[in-house]
This record gives sequence, C-alpha cells and structure tokens, in this order.
Amino acid sequence: MDKVIEQLKELRNVRPDRDWVNSHRELLLSQITCQNSAKPQSVLVNSWFLIKSLMPVSVTKFMSRPVGIITAIMVVIFSSGIFGVSASRNSVPGDLLYSVKLTGEKMKVSMSNNRDQAKLHAEFAVERSKEIEKVLSGQDNDQQKKNKIMIAVNGLESEMKQAQTKLENSKIDNKDSAVVEIARQIDARTTEISESIVKNKEQLKEDIDLQKTLTKAQATVEATGVKAIEIIIEKKNKGVAGIDEKALVERLDQKITNAQEIAKQVEATAVKVETAPVITAEPAKPVEQGNETTTITPIEINISTKTAKETITEAKDLLNNGDLTQAIQKVAETAEITRQAVADAEVVKTTEVEKPVVAPIEVNLK
Repeated sequence: MDKVIEQLKELRNVRPDRDWVNSHRELLLSQITCQNSAKPQSVLVNSWFLIKSLMPVSVTKFMSRPVGIITAIMVVIFSSGIFGVSASRNSVPGDLLYSVKLTGEKMKVSMSNNRDQAKLHAEFAVERSKEIEKVLSGQDNDQQKKNKIMIAVNGLESEMKQAQTKLENSKIDNKDSAVVEIARQIDARTTEISESIVKNKEQLKEDIDLQKTLTKAQATVEATGVKAIEIIIEKKNKGVAGIDEKALVERLDQKITNAQEIAKQVEATAVKVETAPVITAEPAKPVEQGNETTTITPIEINISTKTAKETITEAKDLLNNGDLTQAIQKVAETAEITRQAVADAEVVKTTEVEKPVVAPIEVNLK
C-alpha cells in the first residue's frame, strides 16, 4: 500500500512531452476559436428554456399545447390594453375594431359599482354622440352614413337608459354626497349630448328618418338628465349639504325649456304626417306600395304633445312658486310623454300612390 501511495505522489512530477505539446497546440487553439464564434441561440429559445426551468411541469405542458398558446396571446392582449385602449379608441360603427371597443366598455362597467356604472354609461353615451359626428364628417356615401348613425344612436339610447337605471339604483346608497356628485356629472353629460344632437340634426335636415331617430334619442337623454336633477332635489330635501339651490333652480328651468323644445319637434313631425296623402281610412295601418310602405300616424300624437305642453306649463308655475319637488315630477312626466310620442310617430313617405285603373262604364242610350 505504501508503495502505491509513493507512486501516486511521483505522478505530480510527470510532465507532457514538449514535442507532443507543440504538435497539438494548433489543434486545440482552432477548436477553442470555433466554439467562441458559434452562433448563439435565439432569445426566444433561451427565454423558453428559462421559463421552462422555472415553471411547474404541468404548466409547461399546458403552454406547449395550442390552447395554452392562445391563452397566452389573449393574456398579453388584454393585460397590455393595446387593442382595447389604443387601436379601437377612434373606431366607429362598421369598423373592424368597433366590437372590441364595445367589449372593452362592457368589461369596464362589469368591474364597477352602481354609482360608477351610471357614470360610465353616461360617458359611453357621449362617445356614441362623438361617433355620430365622426361618421357625418367621413367619406362614406349617404346610405352608409345613415346605417352607421343608426347604430350609434341606438347605442346612445341604450347607454342613457342604463345610466338612468343605475342612477335610480344608487339612490339607496348611504354615501349621499357621492350620489349627488354622480348625478351632477350625468346631468352635465346629458347637456353635452343634447347639444351634439341638435348640431347633428342641423346637418341632417333632409333625412326625416334620422331626424325622428335623433329626436327620440334626445328625448331619452333629457329624461336621464331629469332623473339626475330629481335625485339631487331628493337629496337636498334630506338635508344633504353642498347643494346650491340657485344653481338647481337654473338647471330645472333649463330642463323645462328643453322639454318644451322637444315637444315642438314632436308636434312638427306629427304635422308633417297629417299633411301627407291619406290612402286608407284606417289610421296606423301600413299600406304597401311596391317596395315602399306608407304609414298613417294616429292623431293621438298631437293629443300627446298638447298634454306635454300643459304639463310643462304646470311645471313652470310650480317652479315659480318654489316647489322644486313637484316641478321636477311634472318635467319627468313631460319627458316620458314626449319620448313615447316620438317613439310612436311613424314617418310617412310621400310617394305617389298608384290609383287603380277603372274601366269606363258603358251606358246604353237606346
């Protein structure tokens, strides 16, 4: 054993032959150079191996499947917000990313409480009104513009109705001051939208269908604004601080004026209908003439607008007497009457009606 140990110690003094070292030096250097100049692996491959080493085996297997790849892509898209916030932000009805924009809005609403949902719906209604303006300034032909505007107007009405519902639900919230602030913001939004609708109607004077549709949307917008003022008045009567009564009276007076204007517009639509050629004795019955359908609007539309005017007069008297609660209730009644009237009114297409050819009656004079 001692002899083996002694031999191992002697191995430390063993040196390679100088001739062998010289003959293999160039070979070793060339191999080292080739290794250093080898093409590095791609960042993607290196990243995958790194992730693979850190993730559990079950997750790695899932990510390697098609469903895992699709899931990863969706996570990147929605977490970054590139498509929802940037690419689809300026889209209008008919654009490829418009549905992405609407989906993003719905997701935002679903993650909010009643108060914030009411506010969001009002903001999205403003967005629909801006879409109408964009479509009007676009390069589409008249029919394409009309189709896109109808989609945006329907969306606007839907958002306003939901804002009104959420605002009504928020009344039971214990944070009265927060509810009042949301109601103020929604009222401001309705004013902005109404002004936009009035401007758009000026550009669409020749299109009776769109005029009617926009008037109906405006009535819905005003009804939402009235609901906002109604809630503010309720909170004021409960003693909530920070409500300026003078400003409230001014807003209520403006609501009465707006209701009066919408009632006039509905009445004007009814007059146009009544002066159209009557082709049947029974009202409110559609009559087909080729590809056209003519509808006679019932005379009840004028009765509705007359009732709305009378209710507005009552609201003015109540406001002048300082009864804000009763005044806003009358304005709310007016808003509902005019909204229903314009929804019921059908536009008559003044097309020529073919009269049946009647064979002459032969009279025997003999």
